[in-house]
Amino acid sequence: EDEAEKPVEEEPVADLGGMEIIIGDWWSPQEPAEPTNAMEEATLEYRQMIQEKYNFTIKQVAVSD
Repeated sequence: EDEAEKPVEEEPVADLGGMEIIIGDWWSPQEPAEPTNAMEEATLEYRQMIQEKYNFTIKQVAVSD
């Protein structure tokens, strides 16, 4: 049987139970800005998709002193 014809088995989706993942950095604004280019739009779409699929939220915040 040809490799291309074999069905791909999907792994079970992990449920993160609604946890909030906080990403701290030095450059994020207080309020997230709207995407201004294709890369930012793709990043936002990807993050929305994985948050829905795996049942969690991402919060990106500036680390300040």
